[in-house]
Amino acid sequence: MATIQKRGDSYRIRVSDGYDVHGKQIMRSMTWTPPPEMTERQAKKEVNRQAVLFENSKLAASGNIKFEVFAEQFFHDCVDNGKLKENTRDSYRRMTKRTYAAIGHLRVDKVTHAVVQRFINNLQEPGIKHTKTKTCTGKETLSEKTVRNYLSFVSTIMSYAVDLEMIPSNPCHNIKIAKTKKEKRKVYTAEDVQQILNAMQADAPLVRYAFFVLIASIGYRKGEGLGLTWENIDFNTGVISIKQESEYTKEKGVYTDSPKSESSVRCLKLPAEIIEILRKLHLQESENKLKVGDQWNDQENHVFVNDTGRFLANSSMYNWLNRYCQKHGFNFYGLHSFRHFAATQMVYHGIDVETVSGVLGHSNATITLNIYTHEVAYAKAAAVKQVVNAIQTSNDQTTTKLNDREK
Repeated sequence: MATIQKRGDSYRIRVSDGYDVHGKQIMRSMTWTPPPEMTERQAKKEVNRQAVLFENSKLAASGNIKFEVFAEQFFHDCVDNGKLKENTRDSYRRMTKRTYAAIGHLRVDKVTHAVVQRFINNLQEPGIKHTKTKTCTGKETLSEKTVRNYLSFVSTIMSYAVDLEMIPSNPCHNIKIAKTKKEKRKVYTAEDVQQILNAMQADAPLVRYAFFVLIASIGYRKGEGLGLTWENIDFNTGVISIKQESEYTKEKGVYTDSPKSESSVRCLKLPAEIIEILRKLHLQESENKLKVGDQWNDQENHVFVNDTGRFLANSSMYNWLNRYCQKHGFNFYGLHSFRHFAATQMVYHGIDVETVSGVLGHSNATITLNIYTHEVAYAKAAAVKQVVNAIQTSNDQTTTKLNDREK
Protein backbone atom coordinates (compact mmCIF):
# COMPACT_ATOMS: atom_id res chain seq x y z
CA MET A 1 0.00 0.00 0.00
CA ALA A 2 1.45 3.36 -1.02
CA THR A 3 1.86 6.12 1.56
CA ILE A 4 1.32 9.74 0.62
CA GLN A 5 2.88 12.66 2.49
CA LYS A 6 2.22 16.33 1.67
CA ARG A 7 5.40 18.42 1.68
CA GLY A 8 4.74 22.07 0.91
CA ASP A 9 3.44 22.41 -2.63
CA SER A 10 4.21 18.79 -3.53
CA TYR A 11 3.51 15.25 -2.38
CA ARG A 12 5.91 12.41 -1.61
CA ILE A 13 4.70 8.94 -2.56
CA ARG A 14 6.45 5.89 -1.05
CA VAL A 15 5.86 2.25 -1.99
CA SER A 16 7.42 -1.09 -1.17
CA ASP A 17 9.56 -2.70 -3.85
CA GLY A 18 10.01 -6.09 -2.21
CA TYR A 19 12.86 -7.19 0.08
CA ASP A 20 16.61 -7.43 -0.29
CA VAL A 21 18.73 -10.54 0.36
CA HIS A 22 18.82 -9.69 4.09
CA GLY A 23 15.03 -9.52 4.36
CA LYS A 24 14.96 -5.75 4.62
CA GLN A 25 12.08 -4.00 2.90
CA ILE A 26 13.07 -1.91 -0.12
CA MET A 27 11.23 1.40 -0.33
CA ARG A 28 10.91 3.55 -3.43
CA SER A 29 9.67 7.12 -3.51
CA MET A 30 8.66 9.79 -5.98
CA THR A 31 7.59 13.41 -5.76
CA TRP A 32 4.51 14.69 -7.51
CA THR A 33 3.68 18.38 -7.86
CA PRO A 34 0.15 19.36 -8.89
CA PRO A 35 -0.29 21.98 -11.64
CA PRO A 36 -1.02 25.52 -10.32
CA GLU A 37 -4.53 25.57 -11.83
CA MET A 38 -5.58 22.35 -10.02
CA THR A 39 -7.88 22.73 -7.00
CA GLU A 40 -7.06 21.07 -3.67
CA ARG A 41 -9.83 18.54 -4.19
CA GLN A 42 -8.58 17.72 -7.69
CA ALA A 43 -5.01 17.44 -6.41
CA LYS A 44 -6.00 14.91 -3.72
CA LYS A 45 -7.82 12.81 -6.29
CA GLU A 46 -4.93 12.94 -8.74
CA VAL A 47 -2.21 12.18 -6.19
CA ASN A 48 -4.07 9.02 -5.21
CA ARG A 49 -4.17 8.02 -8.86
CA GLN A 50 -0.45 8.75 -9.21
CA ALA A 51 0.23 6.63 -6.13
CA VAL A 52 -1.63 3.66 -7.63
CA LEU A 53 0.27 4.02 -10.91
CA PHE A 54 3.61 4.30 -9.11
CA GLU A 55 2.89 1.26 -6.96
CA ASN A 56 1.77 -0.75 -9.98
CA SER A 57 4.92 0.19 -11.86
CA LYS A 58 7.04 -1.22 -9.03
CA LEU A 59 4.99 -4.41 -8.92
CA ALA A 60 5.32 -4.68 -12.67
CA ALA A 61 9.10 -4.75 -12.52
CA SER A 62 8.96 -8.27 -11.10
CA GLY A 63 5.96 -9.55 -13.05
CA ASN A 64 3.88 -9.92 -9.87
CA ILE A 65 1.21 -7.59 -11.19
CA LYS A 66 -2.07 -9.02 -12.47
CA PHE A 67 -2.66 -8.93 -16.22
CA GLU A 68 -5.71 -6.67 -15.93
CA VAL A 69 -3.89 -4.13 -13.75
CA PHE A 70 -0.87 -4.19 -16.04
CA ALA A 71 -3.06 -3.78 -19.14
CA GLU A 72 -4.61 -0.68 -17.57
CA GLN A 73 -1.11 0.60 -16.88
CA PHE A 74 -0.33 -0.03 -20.56
CA PHE A 75 -3.34 2.03 -21.59
CA HIS A 76 -2.08 4.88 -19.44
CA ASP A 77 1.57 4.64 -20.47
CA CYS A 78 1.28 3.87 -24.17
CA VAL A 79 -2.18 4.83 -25.36
CA ASP A 80 -3.33 7.79 -23.33
CA ASN A 81 0.07 9.43 -23.81
CA GLY A 82 -0.20 9.26 -27.60
CA LYS A 83 2.06 6.29 -28.35
CA LEU A 84 -0.85 4.45 -29.97
CA LYS A 85 -3.62 5.89 -32.12
CA GLU A 86 -6.94 6.57 -30.42
CA ASN A 87 -8.92 4.26 -32.70
CA THR A 88 -6.49 1.47 -31.77
CA ARG A 89 -7.12 2.23 -28.11
CA ASP A 90 -10.88 2.05 -28.67
CA SER A 91 -10.50 -1.26 -30.49
CA TYR A 92 -8.43 -2.67 -27.63
CA ARG A 93 -10.89 -1.34 -25.05
CA ARG A 94 -13.70 -3.28 -26.70
CA MET A 95 -11.70 -6.48 -26.20
CA THR A 96 -10.94 -6.02 -22.51
CA LYS A 97 -14.18 -7.55 -21.17
CA ARG A 98 -13.61 -11.05 -22.57
CA THR A 99 -9.85 -10.87 -22.09
CA TYR A 100 -9.97 -9.76 -18.45
CA ALA A 101 -12.61 -12.39 -17.66
CA ALA A 102 -10.31 -15.11 -19.01
CA ILE A 103 -6.80 -14.05 -17.94
CA GLY A 104 -7.15 -10.72 -16.13
CA HIS A 105 -6.78 -12.34 -12.70
CA LEU A 106 -3.47 -14.01 -13.58
CA ARG A 107 -0.07 -12.54 -12.81
CA VAL A 108 1.69 -11.38 -15.95
CA ASP A 109 4.48 -13.91 -15.47
CA LYS A 110 1.86 -16.67 -15.23
CA VAL A 111 0.33 -15.86 -18.63
CA THR A 112 2.11 -18.65 -20.48
CA HIS A 113 1.90 -19.87 -24.06
CA ALA A 114 -0.51 -22.61 -22.94
CA VAL A 115 -2.74 -20.06 -21.17
CA VAL A 116 -2.95 -17.85 -24.26
CA GLN A 117 -3.62 -20.86 -26.50
CA ARG A 118 -6.51 -21.97 -24.26
CA PHE A 119 -7.94 -18.44 -24.37
CA ILE A 120 -7.76 -18.36 -28.17
CA ASN A 121 -9.30 -21.84 -28.41
CA ASN A 122 -12.14 -20.71 -26.15
CA LEU A 123 -12.82 -17.70 -28.38
CA GLN A 124 -13.40 -20.06 -31.29
CA GLU A 125 -15.90 -22.29 -29.48
CA PRO A 126 -19.55 -22.34 -30.66
CA GLY A 127 -21.81 -20.06 -28.64
CA ILE A 128 -19.00 -17.72 -27.56
CA LYS A 129 -20.92 -14.76 -29.01
CA HIS A 130 -23.79 -15.35 -26.59
CA THR A 131 -23.88 -13.62 -23.20
CA LYS A 132 -26.21 -13.86 -20.20
CA THR A 133 -28.09 -10.77 -21.34
CA LYS A 134 -27.84 -11.08 -25.11
CA THR A 135 -28.23 -13.89 -27.60
CA CYS A 136 -26.62 -13.16 -30.95
CA THR A 137 -28.35 -14.11 -34.16
CA GLY A 138 -26.60 -15.59 -37.17
CA LYS A 139 -23.12 -16.95 -36.55
CA GLU A 140 -22.43 -18.35 -33.08
CA THR A 141 -18.65 -18.12 -33.38
CA LEU A 142 -16.35 -15.15 -33.60
CA SER A 143 -14.75 -14.60 -36.98
CA GLU A 144 -11.15 -15.63 -37.54
CA LYS A 145 -10.25 -11.96 -37.99
CA THR A 146 -11.82 -11.04 -34.63
CA VAL A 147 -9.93 -13.83 -32.87
CA ARG A 148 -6.69 -12.58 -34.44
CA ASN A 149 -7.48 -9.11 -33.12
CA TYR A 150 -7.83 -10.52 -29.59
CA LEU A 151 -4.48 -12.27 -29.96
CA SER A 152 -2.94 -9.03 -31.21
CA PHE A 153 -4.25 -7.19 -28.15
CA VAL A 154 -2.83 -9.73 -25.68
CA SER A 155 0.43 -9.87 -27.63
CA THR A 156 0.78 -6.09 -27.50
CA ILE A 157 0.40 -6.13 -23.71
CA MET A 158 2.88 -8.97 -23.32
CA SER A 159 5.38 -7.29 -25.65
CA TYR A 160 5.23 -4.27 -23.38
CA ALA A 161 5.97 -6.57 -20.45
CA VAL A 162 9.03 -7.86 -22.33
CA ASP A 163 10.16 -4.28 -22.97
CA LEU A 164 9.96 -3.62 -19.22
CA GLU A 165 11.96 -6.82 -18.57
CA MET A 166 9.11 -8.33 -16.57
CA ILE A 167 9.16 -11.53 -18.62
CA PRO A 168 11.86 -12.98 -20.90
CA SER A 169 9.71 -13.54 -24.00
CA ASN A 170 6.26 -13.00 -25.46
CA PRO A 171 4.06 -16.09 -24.89
CA CYS A 172 1.82 -15.11 -27.81
CA HIS A 173 4.33 -16.21 -30.43
CA ASN A 174 3.34 -19.27 -32.49
CA ILE A 175 -0.23 -19.39 -31.18
CA LYS A 176 -2.43 -21.49 -33.46
CA ILE A 177 -5.74 -20.12 -34.73
CA ALA A 178 -8.09 -22.57 -36.41
CA LYS A 179 -8.91 -21.72 -40.00
CA THR A 180 -12.56 -20.99 -40.63
CA LYS A 181 -14.41 -21.14 -43.90
CA LYS A 182 -14.66 -17.63 -45.25
CA GLU A 183 -17.84 -16.44 -46.86
CA LYS A 184 -17.45 -15.35 -50.45
CA ARG A 185 -16.80 -11.63 -50.52
CA LYS A 186 -19.63 -9.64 -52.06
CA VAL A 187 -18.12 -7.30 -54.65
CA TYR A 188 -19.84 -5.06 -57.15
CA THR A 189 -19.37 -5.95 -60.80
CA ALA A 190 -18.30 -3.35 -63.36
CA GLU A 191 -21.91 -3.24 -64.56
CA ASP A 192 -23.17 -2.69 -60.98
CA VAL A 193 -20.78 0.20 -60.38
CA GLN A 194 -21.55 1.77 -63.74
CA GLN A 195 -25.28 1.72 -62.98
CA ILE A 196 -24.81 3.14 -59.47
CA LEU A 197 -22.47 5.92 -60.60
CA ASN A 198 -24.70 6.82 -63.56
CA ALA A 199 -27.64 7.14 -61.19
CA MET A 200 -25.61 9.24 -58.75
CA GLN A 201 -24.46 11.52 -61.54
CA ALA A 202 -28.10 12.15 -62.41
CA ASP A 203 -29.67 12.74 -59.00
CA ALA A 204 -27.17 12.58 -56.11
CA PRO A 205 -25.40 15.54 -54.48
CA LEU A 206 -22.10 16.23 -56.26
CA VAL A 207 -20.11 15.63 -53.06
CA ARG A 208 -21.53 12.09 -52.76
CA TYR A 209 -21.03 11.33 -56.44
CA ALA A 210 -17.41 12.53 -56.34
CA PHE A 211 -16.65 10.42 -53.26
CA PHE A 212 -17.89 7.21 -54.87
CA VAL A 213 -16.27 7.92 -58.24
CA LEU A 214 -12.94 8.22 -56.42
CA ILE A 215 -13.29 5.17 -54.19
CA ALA A 216 -14.35 3.03 -57.17
CA SER A 217 -11.41 4.32 -59.23
CA ILE A 218 -8.46 4.26 -56.84
CA GLY A 219 -9.81 2.11 -54.00
CA TYR A 220 -8.89 4.36 -51.09
CA ARG A 221 -10.06 3.41 -47.62
CA LYS A 222 -13.20 5.31 -46.68
CA GLY A 223 -11.37 7.12 -43.87
CA GLU A 224 -8.62 8.16 -46.29
CA GLY A 225 -11.19 9.62 -48.66
CA LEU A 226 -13.04 11.54 -45.97
CA GLY A 227 -9.71 12.83 -44.63
CA LEU A 228 -8.73 14.42 -47.95
CA THR A 229 -8.20 18.18 -48.08
CA TRP A 230 -8.03 20.35 -51.18
CA GLU A 231 -4.30 20.78 -50.56
CA ASN A 232 -3.98 17.03 -51.25
CA ILE A 233 -5.18 17.50 -54.84
CA ASP A 234 -2.94 19.11 -57.48
CA PHE A 235 -5.23 20.20 -60.30
CA ASN A 236 -2.26 21.04 -62.54
CA THR A 237 -0.63 17.60 -62.42
CA GLY A 238 -3.75 15.57 -61.64
CA VAL A 239 -2.04 13.95 -58.65
CA ILE A 240 -3.86 13.15 -55.40
CA SER A 241 -1.83 12.72 -52.20
CA ILE A 242 -3.24 10.48 -49.47
CA LYS A 243 -1.61 11.67 -46.26
CA GLN A 244 -4.24 11.46 -43.52
CA GLU A 245 -7.55 9.80 -42.70
CA SER A 246 -10.78 10.55 -40.91
CA GLU A 247 -11.28 8.83 -37.55
CA TYR A 248 -13.97 8.77 -34.88
CA THR A 249 -13.92 8.20 -31.13
CA LYS A 250 -16.57 8.91 -28.52
CA GLU A 251 -14.25 11.34 -26.74
CA LYS A 252 -13.18 13.42 -29.76
CA GLY A 253 -15.93 12.80 -32.29
CA VAL A 254 -14.74 13.04 -35.91
CA TYR A 255 -11.12 14.10 -36.37
CA THR A 256 -8.20 13.76 -38.81
CA ASP A 257 -5.23 11.54 -37.98
CA SER A 258 -2.19 10.02 -39.66
CA PRO A 259 -2.93 7.07 -41.97
CA LYS A 260 -2.93 3.39 -41.06
CA SER A 261 0.78 2.85 -41.82
CA GLU A 262 3.72 4.48 -43.60
CA SER A 263 2.84 2.61 -46.78
CA SER A 264 -0.63 4.16 -46.65
CA VAL A 265 0.92 7.52 -47.55
CA ARG A 266 0.90 7.55 -51.35
CA CYS A 267 0.44 9.71 -54.45
CA LEU A 268 -1.79 8.61 -57.33
CA LYS A 269 -2.35 10.10 -60.78
CA LEU A 270 -6.02 10.70 -61.56
CA PRO A 271 -7.65 10.59 -65.01
CA ALA A 272 -8.67 13.95 -66.49
CA GLU A 273 -12.40 13.19 -66.19
CA ILE A 274 -12.11 12.64 -62.42
CA ILE A 275 -10.07 15.83 -62.00
CA GLU A 276 -12.88 17.67 -63.80
CA ILE A 277 -15.45 16.29 -61.32
CA LEU A 278 -13.28 17.48 -58.43
CA ARG A 279 -12.92 20.93 -60.03
CA LYS A 280 -16.71 21.25 -60.13
CA LEU A 281 -16.95 20.15 -56.49
CA HIS A 282 -14.27 22.65 -55.45
CA LEU A 283 -16.14 25.46 -57.23
CA GLN A 284 -19.44 24.41 -55.62
CA GLU A 285 -17.94 24.39 -52.13
CA SER A 286 -16.30 27.77 -52.69
CA GLU A 287 -19.71 29.19 -53.62
CA ASN A 288 -21.33 27.57 -50.56
CA LYS A 289 -18.63 29.04 -48.36
CA LEU A 290 -19.38 32.54 -49.66
CA LYS A 291 -23.11 32.01 -49.10
CA VAL A 292 -22.91 30.96 -45.45
CA GLY A 293 -20.00 33.23 -44.51
CA ASP A 294 -19.10 32.93 -40.83
CA GLN A 295 -21.38 29.91 -40.49
CA TRP A 296 -18.96 27.80 -42.56
CA ASN A 297 -17.76 24.96 -40.30
CA ASP A 298 -14.73 23.49 -42.06
CA GLN A 299 -11.44 25.06 -40.95
CA GLU A 300 -9.19 22.40 -42.47
CA ASN A 301 -10.37 22.72 -46.09
CA HIS A 302 -11.71 19.17 -46.42
CA VAL A 303 -12.92 17.89 -49.78
CA PHE A 304 -16.00 16.02 -48.60
CA VAL A 305 -18.19 18.34 -46.51
CA ASN A 306 -21.87 19.27 -46.54
CA ASP A 307 -23.38 22.59 -47.68
CA THR A 308 -22.27 24.35 -44.49
CA GLY A 309 -18.78 22.84 -44.41
CA ARG A 310 -19.57 20.23 -41.79
CA PHE A 311 -17.18 17.26 -41.83
CA LEU A 312 -18.77 14.09 -43.26
CA ALA A 313 -18.33 11.01 -41.07
CA ASN A 314 -17.91 7.37 -42.10
CA SER A 315 -21.39 6.56 -40.78
CA SER A 316 -22.85 9.41 -42.84
CA MET A 317 -21.53 7.95 -46.10
CA TYR A 318 -22.46 4.39 -45.12
CA ASN A 319 -26.05 5.24 -44.17
CA TRP A 320 -26.53 7.47 -47.21
CA LEU A 321 -25.34 4.72 -49.58
CA ASN A 322 -27.63 2.19 -47.90
CA ARG A 323 -30.66 4.45 -48.35
CA TYR A 324 -29.66 5.31 -51.91
CA CYS A 325 -29.28 1.67 -52.96
CA GLN A 326 -32.66 0.78 -51.42
CA LYS A 327 -34.32 3.70 -53.20
CA HIS A 328 -32.96 2.70 -56.61
CA GLY A 329 -33.10 -1.08 -56.19
CA PHE A 330 -29.32 -1.59 -56.18
CA ASN A 331 -27.52 -4.22 -54.11
CA PHE A 332 -25.93 -2.76 -50.98
CA TYR A 333 -22.57 -4.31 -50.07
CA GLY A 334 -21.19 -1.48 -47.93
CA LEU A 335 -18.56 1.20 -48.58
CA HIS A 336 -15.58 -1.15 -48.45
CA SER A 337 -16.97 -3.16 -51.37
CA PHE A 338 -16.05 -0.25 -53.67
CA ARG A 339 -12.42 -0.60 -52.56
CA HIS A 340 -12.62 -4.32 -53.30
CA PHE A 341 -14.12 -3.50 -56.70
CA ALA A 342 -11.19 -1.25 -57.60
CA ALA A 343 -8.71 -3.90 -56.48
CA THR A 344 -10.36 -6.76 -58.38
CA GLN A 345 -10.64 -4.69 -61.55
CA MET A 346 -6.92 -3.89 -61.43
CA VAL A 347 -6.09 -7.57 -60.93
CA TYR A 348 -8.47 -8.73 -63.69
CA HIS A 349 -6.92 -6.25 -66.12
CA GLY A 350 -3.46 -7.66 -65.60
CA ILE A 351 -1.94 -5.06 -63.27
CA ASP A 352 0.89 -6.68 -61.30
CA VAL A 353 0.30 -7.33 -57.61
CA GLU A 354 3.10 -4.97 -56.47
CA THR A 355 1.43 -2.07 -58.28
CA VAL A 356 -2.03 -2.99 -56.97
CA SER A 357 -0.58 -3.16 -53.45
CA GLY A 358 0.92 0.32 -53.87
CA VAL A 359 -2.34 1.81 -55.12
CA LEU A 360 -4.29 0.30 -52.22
CA GLY A 361 -1.70 1.36 -49.63
CA HIS A 362 -0.91 -2.14 -48.36
CA SER A 363 2.36 -2.49 -46.46
CA ASN A 364 3.45 -5.33 -48.74
CA ALA A 365 2.24 -7.37 -51.72
CA THR A 366 1.69 -10.45 -49.53
CA ILE A 367 -1.29 -8.73 -47.88
CA THR A 368 -2.78 -8.05 -51.30
CA LEU A 369 -2.23 -11.66 -52.35
CA ASN A 370 -3.86 -12.98 -49.17
CA ILE A 371 -6.93 -10.76 -49.58
CA TYR A 372 -7.40 -11.28 -53.31
CA THR A 373 -6.26 -14.92 -53.63
CA HIS A 374 -9.12 -15.99 -55.89
CA GLU A 375 -8.93 -12.88 -58.05
CA VAL A 376 -5.18 -13.29 -58.59
CA ALA A 377 -5.68 -16.98 -59.41
CA TYR A 378 -8.36 -16.04 -61.93
CA ALA A 379 -6.08 -13.45 -63.53
CA LYS A 380 -3.23 -15.97 -63.77
CA ALA A 381 -5.55 -18.52 -65.36
CA ALA A 382 -6.70 -15.90 -67.85
CA ALA A 383 -3.07 -15.09 -68.68
CA VAL A 384 -2.29 -18.76 -69.29
CA LYS A 385 -5.40 -19.01 -71.45
CA GLN A 386 -4.15 -16.11 -73.57
CA VAL A 387 -0.82 -17.88 -74.09
CA VAL A 388 -2.60 -21.10 -75.06
CA ASN A 389 -4.83 -19.16 -77.46
CA ALA A 390 -1.77 -17.50 -78.98
CA ILE A 391 -0.11 -20.89 -79.50
CA GLN A 392 -3.31 -22.31 -80.98
CA THR A 393 -3.66 -19.34 -83.32
CA SER A 394 -0.05 -19.76 -84.41
CA ASN A 395 -0.62 -23.48 -85.04
CA ASP A 396 -3.75 -22.74 -87.06
CA GLN A 397 -1.88 -20.21 -89.18
CA THR A 398 0.97 -22.69 -89.77
CA THR A 399 -1.48 -25.42 -90.79
CA THR A 400 -3.19 -23.05 -93.20
CA LYS A 401 0.13 -22.14 -94.84
CA LEU A 402 1.07 -25.81 -95.22
CA ASN A 403 -2.29 -26.59 -96.79
CA ASP A 404 -1.87 -23.69 -99.20
CA ARG A 405 1.55 -25.01 -100.24
CA GLU A 406 0.15 -28.49 -100.89
CA LYS A 407 -2.47 -27.01 -103.17
